[in-house]
Amino acid sequence: MPKISRTVENTRVSSDFLSDEQFEDLRTKLNSVKDQKILVTTSKRAGRSTITFGTELSSLFPGGTFLTRGSLDSVSSICEDAVKKGYSHLIVIGEYEKLPQFLVCIVLEHQLCFQFKISSVRHGSQIKNHGRSSEYSPELILNNLDTKLGKIVGSLFISLFPCPEFKGRQVVTVHNQRDFLFFRRHRYIFDEKEKRGCRIQEIGPSFTLKLKRVTANGYDPKGHDYIFDISDIKELKKISSKKSSSSTNNKVHYL
Repeated sequence: MPKISRTVENTRVSSDFLSDEQFEDLRTKLNSVKDQKILVTTSKRAGRSTITFGTELSSLFPGGTFLTRGSLDSVSSICEDAVKKGYSHLIVIGEYEKLPQFLVCIVLEHQLCFQFKISSVRHGSQIKNHGRSSEYSPELILNNLDTKLGKIVGSLFISLFPCPEFKGRQVVTVHNQRDFLFFRRHRYIFDEKEKRGCRIQEIGPSFTLKLKRVTANGYDPKGHDYIFDISDIKELKKISSKKSSSSTNNKVHYL
């Protein structure tokens, strides 16, 4: 019998880490978020690239605010102050060697914390022929977020953006491919010279996210109230790798 070649597609395992009860509870909480008001900040003593990215990221959200982080400000104190001022979300951008390295998004009302690794950051100024953003709320396109956890991540992004204002002609796309979330922002331009009458222009910033952890106790590095942790996958991979070589299911994809 001929040996079957191993490919990305035939070594994929779809794995849901959430029970039906957890799934419904999380979606209900995220879907209940109204009056979006986003506060964006960075780690302490952040470099220029991280601050530039944070400023651009805050411009994605209508009424978004960028906060320059003080050396004495803890995330907990910023959360408390943000709640008092009516913010719905806090986004913290961490860095390594003065470049953005991770992103933490906290849903303040429900103390849900999503931690992502961030890579491939490009500022708007680094994108050739980039467009200018406007104050209008963009349309949101979510692609390939099909598992329970993927739908929760999709609900997180939906909770960040109010109803779209089509007058602004802006669209944000979050595309999942092999558990990497590719984030892009464009504007569409009506042009009679184009065959289809319309073309798109990238605005930026663009970046890639990979989910690392979801916790239900806000931002608490010492907390253990994990809903999802990527380290849990390592054990699942070990189990899969012990299967016979004829098995075609030993690559884990969770979004």
